[in-house]
Formats: sequence, C-alpha cells, structure tokens
Amino acid sequence: MWGVSDVITSSQGALVRIGAFVVAAAAVGVVGRYLAVPAVAHAVRVRNTDNPALVRAVRSYARVVVVAVAFLAGLVAAGFGAVLTKSAVVAAAASVVIGVAGRETLGNVVAGAFLVADPDFGVGDHIAWNNREGSVEAVDFRVTRVRTTADEVVTVPNSTLATAEIRNPYSRGRYRLTEEVEVRPRDVERASEILRETAAADDRVLDDPAPSVSASGFGESRVALSVLLWVGDPDHGAVWEVKDSFHRRVAERFAESDITLNPPKGRTVTLRTGDAHPIVDALTRERAP
Repeated sequence: MWGVSDVITSSQGALVRIGAFVVAAAAVGVVGRYLAVPAVAHAVRVRNTDNPALVRAVRSYARVVVVAVAFLAGLVAAGFGAVLTKSAVVAAAASVVIGVAGRETLGNVVAGAFLVADPDFGVGDHIAWNNREGSVEAVDFRVTRVRTTADEVVTVPNSTLATAEIRNPYSRGRYRLTEEVEVRPRDVERASEILRETAAADDRVLDDPAPSVSASGFGESRVALSVLLWVGDPDHGAVWEVKDSFHRRVAERFAESDITLNPPKGRTVTLRTGDAHPIVDALTRERAP
C-alpha cells in the first residue's frame, strides 16, 4: 500500500514532468514564433515580392508547425518521447484521425498551399469559377474568402477552387470589351464612325490596339456591328464604368445623328390575287371615288 511519502513522491514527479513540458514547449514556441517564423516569412517575401498572399499563407503555416513542434518538444522533455515512438495504439489512433476526420481538412490545406503559390491567383484578384465571380479577400487554411459583385462574402473550400476552372480576366494589364449594336443598312458607315470615335474618346480605352468596328451579321432590315475596345489597367469596377459610359454616349450620338439603334424587324405581307382582307377592303373603299 502507498503511504504518504509515496503520494508526495508521485506528486513531485508529476509536477516535475509538467514543469519540464511547460518550459520546453514555451522555449521552442518563443524561439519559433519570434525567430523562425519571421525568418521564413522574410525569405519568402524576398523571392515573391509581388505575391503577398503567399507570404501571409507561409507565415500562418509556419506558426502551426511551430505549435506542433513545441508540443512534441514538451512531451519529449516530460519523458513521453518513448511512448510516442513505440506505442502502436498512438500510431493507430493518429492514423484514424488523419485518415477519417481530417481527410477533407487536409485536402483543403494542401489545396490552399497550391493556390497561394500560383502567381495568377492572389488576394485582390477578380476571379470567376463555376458561374460565380468576385474578388479574393483572403486565403486561409481551409477556405478562400471571396467578395462577390453583390457585396457578399462567400467562403469557398480551397479544394473546390483547386479543382475548378478559374478565370482571372483582369490579370494581363488589359481587358477586351465586345459590344454589339444593330442599325439600318443605310446607317452602317455613319454608325461605325460614331462607334469608333466614342470608344477612342475614353481615356481608359487603349490606343494600341485601337478600337475596331466590323459588320458581324445581318438581320431582318438591319446590320449587326461588333465593337472591340481594350480597357487598360482593368478591374471589375473600371470595366463596368467604361461599358456604362460607352452605352450612354453612343445612344446620345446616335440620337443626334438620327440613327435608329436596334431598329424593329421589317415585315412583308403578301396577298394572293382574289383573297379578301379587311384592311385591303377598307383602303379600297377609302380610295374609291
């Protein structure tokens, strides 16, 4: 049976183990957080000056690694290192947790690492995926936060973006707008001139390549004109402002030049000789002497 001295000895041993765990874990944690993490983040920043998302992600991942290493160091200092390396039960439990509970989470973590390492994907970019679009606000361990055009913040699992087709329409320094209008055949030349002048008058539209207008098709009593113009230094707001301004000024110029925008379709009515029609009968009676 245990006596008082045995209880005291056991308590002292437990306190020593706890103290060793706290000291070791704190020491490793402090060194890692204030020395290792900043050093790693600085190294990544020097090599990726134009990708702040990657720097933030690496800093976050490094902090998680430091916490894990500090915890393991504390266990080793407390005398549980042998148990961790030799216990089949611990290994089996860890395998089950990682394989079942953490499978999806780990998949998102890995996908997030690939996303932040992609030079064409970063915080502030306007992206489109799976019939949705918005601006990337943050890339976290599990999800990416995107602010949509409706000013809603959507959290998208990293694995979804990693496996989807992502478009980054404004990443190349210019964006092509394609607009189409329809006019009467007699107004084609004048309308084409107005469209080119209106597009070129906007300072946000590039001179090289210059705006162009081409006849893209025929309709019933009208001709379709396709306008191509390139917006420089584009973002989602700027592109829509250029588009809105172009529409307003074209409508105004067309009205001044008496050009009908998107004229109604023509209709031809053919009557067979001898057929009775109320409208034809009425006109005949009006013209009769």
